Amino acid sequence: MPELPPPPGRIPGNGGIREAPSLLFSDFAPKEHALERVPEVEEEEEEKEKEVVEIYHVKSASSDNFMEYEEERARRRRCPPCFRMCCACTCLIVSLFLLILLIVGVSLVSSVKSSLPLVNVANLRFPKMEFNGTSAELVLNADSIAVLQFSNKNDKTVLYYSAMTADVSSESIDLGHTKIQGFRQDPDDVRTVRISTRVRKSSVYDVDATLLRDKLKRFEAVVDVFLSGKMGLDFWGVRINLPTVIACEDVNQNEVIQGLKPKCHVLIFEKR
Repeated sequence: MPELPPPPGRIPGNGGIREAPSLLFSDFAPKEHALERVPEVEEEEEEKEKEVVEIYHVKSASSDNFMEYEEERARRRRCPPCFRMCCACTCLIVSLFLLILLIVGVSLVSSVKSSLPLVNVANLRFPKMEFNGTSAELVLNADSIAVLQFSNKNDKTVLYYSAMTADVSSESIDLGHTKIQGFRQDPDDVRTVRISTRVRKSSVYDVDATLLRDKLKRFEAVVDVFLSGKMGLDFWGVRINLPTVIACEDVNQNEVIQGLKPKCHVLIFEKR
């Protein structure tokens, strides 16, 4: 019969079966010791926490400064009551001044326009009109006389005319320039002004000369007369002088001869 193995915990020996020595295990470390943190890791985490706290404080400070800045701007934008009152008074005064200036300007323009004289062409003639030379080199020797009639239709306003420059032309041909002395015109007064011009050896184009020569033969020459200077009048006790142009355009000699007295335009605030 085979031998059975010795029971557990027993080992065979020369003196018989003896007890097997028991195994001894050292105690495991407590759980809290196994979970202890490493010192370096703790320091890094503390530094991170400090950085987070510092960033929060910086952001909080920046936010507070921004809010204070916005509040200061809003406070500065708010105008004090006295300043608003001063602005309102200034705007009111400026508006009244502009309104008064506009009323005065309209009154002045209306008064000046109603005081303008009537100017007509009373006479127009050409004592001399000679064309010499060839068609390529044609020259003109001419004398012209234009008589303008000035009528002051106002019953109270006195008109003052400064020295004026007169220009006379016909069919794009210059017939001369001259100066007219200034004069004064009383209310309800009619005055004539004689304008005499002359040109000598003035170069002209053959086409213009032929056209003017043909019209002179039929007494149908068309002439332009311009006077430029200043006209003055009294407005509320103050004399004002206005740039003025008297334009007598497209004056037909035949109409003047018939006594129609073509009308001229008196333009104020104009220069030529």
